[in-house]
Amino acid sequence: MRRTLSCCVLAAAAATLHSSAKADELQSGGVEGGFFLFSEQEAAWTQSTPEAARTSLRLGYGIETPQFNLGFEAGPRFINGVNAVNRTDWSLMLEGAWVPEGTSLEIYGEYAPAWETKAGNEGLQQEAKWGLLIPLSASNDPEFDIGQGFAAASGYYLKVEQEGTWSVGGSQEFLWTSPRLGYGLSAGRLSLDLELGPSFRWSDAQSPHTDAAGFMDVRYSTNELWEVYLQYEPRYRFQAEQPGLVQILRGGLVFNF
Repeated sequence: MRRTLSCCVLAAAAATLHSSAKADELQSGGVEGGFFLFSEQEAAWTQSTPEAARTSLRLGYGIETPQFNLGFEAGPRFINGVNAVNRTDWSLMLEGAWVPEGTSLEIYGEYAPAWETKAGNEGLQQEAKWGLLIPLSASNDPEFDIGQGFAAASGYYLKVEQEGTWSVGGSQEFLWTSPRLGYGLSAGRLSLDLELGPSFRWSDAQSPHTDAAGFMDVRYSTNELWEVYLQYEPRYRFQAEQPGLVQILRGGLVFNF
């Protein structure tokens, strides 16, 4: 059932290619390729109850071409919060996007392993996502923001994204499949993207559930050397055992040198 659900959603998104525009190339969002510094603060709330926050500092290197963008990052991740013992993990990030020449389809992905140093549970924790993005306007090319690993496009677009997390020992925590309708706009150096749609969630220990999910990404930069951004990701769970609003807020700075 899990594989069938994912395949059906992805197939539906791919089918829209026949009615969408042809993109000439992959546009770069934010800073350019080369070496960069990445800093991000992330906080989460479940029904207004704060969870552990994390601060990530990473050194990265990006490669940009008309059809392909790739980024690699490494650095510490500091965990602190109400329900967590303060600790420092070590994380990696591999992210990339590809637009086949002459098509409107953007394929993107991200793999983020981290060595968790929690007492009594030390080991490898993993996060990964991949997705498809399809601009719905003839004049809009897909975009990919190295550092954030964020895919979008100006104007209306469709996005189908699958994201998973695995705890130490390889146990699957959650897997989400999220088809979304998005809209992106920009005014000078300020860019805004909004996305909304259902989110199908399951895990090794839970049966599938359907949530309502949204996403907002705001980016600003005065030149090609740095970018600041803010992301807000609300998700409402309709699950009878754990209903309510889950919120994630991220803010960061990416500096190119």
